[in-house]
Amino acid sequence: GEQVSFQTGPVVVNGVMYLTSDRGTYAIDAATCAVKWKQLPSFPPSSLQVNRGVAYDNGRVFRGAGPGHVIALDAATGATAWDIQLSPFVPGMTVPMAPVAWNGMVFVGNAGGDNYGVTGHVWALDQKDGHTIWRFDVVPESGPARNSWRNAAGIPITGGAFWTTFALDPQAGILVVPAGNPAPDFQPDARPGDNLYSNSVIAIDTKTGKLADYVQLVKADNHDWDVDAGPVLVTTRAGRQIIASANKDGLLSAIDRSPM
Repeated sequence: GEQVSFQTGPVVVNGVMYLTSDRGTYAIDAATCAVKWKQLPSFPPSSLQVNRGVAYDNGRVFRGAGPGHVIALDAATGATAWDIQLSPFVPGMTVPMAPVAWNGMVFVGNAGGDNYGVTGHVWALDQKDGHTIWRFDVVPESGPARNSWRNAAGIPITGGAFWTTFALDPQAGILVVPAGNPAPDFQPDARPGDNLYSNSVIAIDTKTGKLADYVQLVKADNHDWDVDAGPVLVTTRAGRQIIASANKDGLLSAIDRSPM
């Protein structure tokens, strides 16, 4: 009964498949397709009407929804355990990415970085009640990264948001996130500078939320070449640890993650 883009990545746990639409969350029997439960929140459709799936941990599923919300649902019944709006919230923010749930936390980021004044953030939320444990700002409030945006007058710093999932190195306790393009699109003269940390693969310490390392793969972006595909952590046959990042510029990059 929904007419929306269907971009969810299904998650299967104990024979139950969890999948999402923009507004709906569904649990179905993976063998028969019988619906176990479905949940439709009261939020209106998002601007892009997409959602890319849930994270599962400790008997709950977690997803983004509506205008900057993250919700936790009981995996057995679909009942809402908590529903929070991410802070700071700016009009134009959505949360279509599939979160990552691990070690009592839910890691999630916002989309909307093509809308003026929206920048990307990564939140670590407590799985129990959704409160923010830490927040990482793709465009910091101060320091060299902030100074790398030399925007023209009247053009707010914009970009570096997320619409696909993150990767996790549980042994190192490092979250690897792919930040999207700077904006306005196709107008680099309006935002001269390196525009950090947009278009970067960023490593974040999961204990503190602090920057561990980063690589900016696309510089001086004038084509909307997001670094926003989900990164893949790989150990080669020779034992080398890398991050594979396939980006909108058509290049597959392999990053040495040993320093991270």
